[in-house]
Amino acid sequence: MITAGILLAIMSLVCWGISDVTIKTLTERFDPISTAFYKGVPHIIFMTIFFVLAGFSLPAGKVWGILLLYGIIGFAAYYMFIKSISKGLVSLNVAIAHAYIIITASLSAVFFHERLVFWQYAAIGLIISGVFLITFDIDQIRKMRFRYIKAGAAYALGTALLWGVVFFIMKQIITDIGPSAAAFYQDFLLTVFIAAYYFMSLMKRDNIDDIKKTLFRRNTMVLIIGSGLASFLATVTMVYSVSTEMLSVSMGIISAAPFVTFLLAITFLKEKVNKTQVFAILTITTGIVLLSYIG
Repeated sequence: MITAGILLAIMSLVCWGISDVTIKTLTERFDPISTAFYKGVPHIIFMTIFFVLAGFSLPAGKVWGILLLYGIIGFAAYYMFIKSISKGLVSLNVAIAHAYIIITASLSAVFFHERLVFWQYAAIGLIISGVFLITFDIDQIRKMRFRYIKAGAAYALGTALLWGVVFFIMKQIITDIGPSAAAFYQDFLLTVFIAAYYFMSLMKRDNIDDIKKTLFRRNTMVLIIGSGLASFLATVTMVYSVSTEMLSVSMGIISAAPFVTFLLAITFLKEKVNKTQVFAILTITTGIVLLSYIG
């Protein structure tokens, strides 16, 4: 039976996939931290409007500590993800990073006492395997030196670990203050850390005029706003899914976001698809269906 939480997770999956496609295009124009900051501005504006309309509230004192921990770990995870992409293979490291669901599911089982049936664990395994196959590019690996692959993979593993912890913390925040407040305060703190890092890096640059010219082009601004809107919708549907469904199930589905990104890239960016990737699409689809229907 497909629950409301499952439907919200699928919506979040699609929105994260759209967001990642726009990020892929934006990183061709800006460096990763600039991309994160530029798309973070409309994202937090949309989130603020939503939070005010949903009913503004302030968390209790103890929750601020958990929120701060979320912001610090969330930023560290994002930074490590950037390093993994810049130092190694994008295809390999994206797959490794999205294995975070293993950490999240393990922590959920221990601390939240979530118990999945065998087929749900198998479904998560299929999704992880499919994401690996759909992003894995053996030709790129053959062209790179081992030490670069090793360095990037180490950062990607760190990302997976930190993302796994971040989403576990997110569940506790949602339980304490509700989904709308959790979405706003989590993303606000994360945006503050990204903004601080961005402005510190800005002082070291000598191409600010070129950045401004690219930033204020109409098509770039539309892309940034669209990316912020997609990530906003992805976040809202994610927190509401987690608030009504088991964390392992919701995040298991959402972890397949590279699947949607790949399908969109095929459709709109005209990327080629091979037999392994077709098999990966079928594998991920099977995993999502199993995770959605078996409880």
